[in-house]
Amino acid sequence: MSEVAAILDKHFAERGYKIPTRKLPDFLVRIFALFDKPTRIVVNDLGKRQDISNARIKELLGWQPRSLAEMVVSMGESMIEQGVV
Repeated sequence: MSEVAAILDKHFAERGYKIPTRKLPDFLVRIFALFDKPTRIVVNDLGKRQDISNARIKELLGWQPRSLAEMVVSMGESMIEQGVV
């Protein structure tokens, strides 16, 4: 998530969007989740590593995914266009 935040900050801060890029310790996230319902969603995943591979789909279908930066910037642009942010 910190890499995604850094990408968003790099591309959208100059347009006036404030992107939080500081990393909170897990215990602070757990405390914050007591008072903020949306934060509760991430509590169970704190400290867990999620390794996902796209090797099989690339091999079977010859698919080439976008880079993380391209995907994140496109998502940000779409959210702005749709009025989500």
